Amino acid sequence: MYRLFARLRELASILTWRIKPAKRRPIRRVKLSVQMLEEREVPANILWIAGADDNWNVAANWGIIGQQGTQLPTDNDVLYFDPNQTGGTKQGTNFNSVCNMAELWVSGIVMGPGYTGTVSINQPLETSFLTFNSGTIDGPATLTVKQGGTWANGTMKGNGITTLTGGTFEIQTNTVTIDTRTFNVGINGEVNWIAGTIAVKNATINNSNSFTANSDNALTMSLTGTSAFNNLGGATFNKKGAGTLEVLVPFNNNLGTVPG
Repeated sequence: MYRLFARLRELASILTWRIKPAKRRPIRRVKLSVQMLEEREVPANILWIAGADDNWNVAANWGIIGQQGTQLPTDNDVLYFDPNQTGGTKQGTNFNSVCNMAELWVSGIVMGPGYTGTVSINQPLETSFLTFNSGTIDGPATLTVKQGGTWANGTMKGNGITTLTGGTFEIQTNTVTIDTRTFNVGINGEVNWIAGTIAVKNATINNSNSFTANSDNALTMSLTGTSAFNNLGGATFNKKGAGTLEVLVPFNNNLGTVPG
């Protein structure tokens, strides 16, 4: 027994000698710093509240729906022209407005059913969607609609251009008017005409992708003055639904497709 305990003590001393304590790693001290990010604007729903000045670049002409205060339109905002809306304590107005802000890209333009004013596009303007219920779009510059929208009433006029570059733009009910303006359907855009009359007055429609008359009721594209519908190469003009279709505008099928 004594020899056993002696042997165990001998083994314990060997193990203690072979197991070395772990080295303590030095503590690395990290210097913390704060990096400033670029200034960012929070997208807002802003409302035209002007009553004396028609310039977009005046902050006092715009209220913020659901908030107090005023602000200029910035990229990604949604712009409302609607006398039935309120921005802070201010009511929307029917006062005319002039887009004179360069390189503005907004998430949307909403022209409410009660709006009777004119929005003049004097600088190129891009919007993701257009909800056009009433009023007039005018001006010499290009309005680019990137993701479609709806058109229920109102007039597009002037020497400028409206271009649908993507998405579906639905023409609904009542009478919509294109007066002197050029309306382009881009290679990724689609027009779905489901009701009412398109009145074309000394204007041009250029279809580069898809324009569909799709209704069980009568549809009419009326003509005033010198106008044209150009169905360009690769484009399709479709007729769907049981309703009659009357196109009084000169129709130029330039290598496009018109199903029978």
